Amino acid sequence: MEGRILPEQLNCTLSTEPDRRTVLWIRGEVDVATAEQFRSAVLHTARHGKRMVYDVEGAMFLDASGLRVLRALAQEARRLHHPAPVLRGMRPLLARSLKATGLLDAFAQEPATPFTLTRARIGRRAAVPAPSA
Repeated sequence: MEGRILPEQLNCTLSTEPDRRTVLWIRGEVDVATAEQFRSAVLHTARHGKRMVYDVEGAMFLDASGLRVLRALAQEARRLHHPAPVLRGMRPLLARSLKATGLLDAFAQEPATPFTLTRARIGRRAAVPAPSA
């Protein structure tokens, strides 16, 4: 349909930074329609790396289903005895939502930097494996 604005799809990609941390770049909207994809990507990376950064600067929307995934991420990191997951580039609304739900302290935080913003656009990235059936 011409003129119709479609919601932005979720895109999760991986890269490795010079300091050898793995970054999951989260772009688009996390809602009930994309929550399972988000959960799969987040928990897959949590189980396969201790030094994880979740760059949420490009996450334009994150509803309650996305908050449940972040809670599962924090629980999985504790279960695996990993350091607190890092949320990079957190928007104020997400920070307020995490604070209201008592989840803010479960995450380390980093601001978005010009390097991370450039890396998001041109960096070497690999798609996160699709969930297994």
